[in-house]
Amino acid sequence: MILNSIKLLAEHRAKGHSTRLFLHLSAASLQDPSLLPWLGVVLKASRLPGDSLVFEFGEPDAVAYLKPAKILAQGLGNLGCRVALAQFGCVLNPFNTLKHLNAEFIKVDGSYTQDLSRQENQEALKTLLADLHAQHRQSIVPFVESATVLATLWQAGVSYIQGHYLQGPSQSMDYDFSSDEE
Repeated sequence: MILNSIKLLAEHRAKGHSTRLFLHLSAASLQDPSLLPWLGVVLKASRLPGDSLVFEFGEPDAVAYLKPAKILAQGLGNLGCRVALAQFGCVLNPFNTLKHLNAEFIKVDGSYTQDLSRQENQEALKTLLADLHAQHRQSIVPFVESATVLATLWQAGVSYIQGHYLQGPSQSMDYDFSSDEE
């Protein structure tokens, strides 16, 4: 999956696009000592800048395998790649995990977008986002499925969104970011 994604990204960027790709890593990948050396070879062969790739792993996996996750995050940084921590906020003391991992992007757990019509849920999300931004981390909120949720997130100060409201999953990198509307 990683190799194919990197090949597709290299082809896409060769056409003049400056796309950045997020790749999710499993718990097994976190523990694989051969991943970093292999990735270094693949990046060099593809001639992709490291920062065109963001490697994402879940907070529960990072907590369960903290030492290998820390080593991987440092190694990815040395390759110029970026790190994202997903499912953030679903473990006890989530900010403790961030003390050990240099993750630029933080994708909050999808449970935070459940029932945002309730004021206390909005406040919990706003507090979480403010704390992340105070640490100079970029926030991503998944499962954005409606304009109402998008408006709430905008007011909360989210950096990025993900969800079907923007666009559903696609087999290709062909999303048109231009808009005819002004």
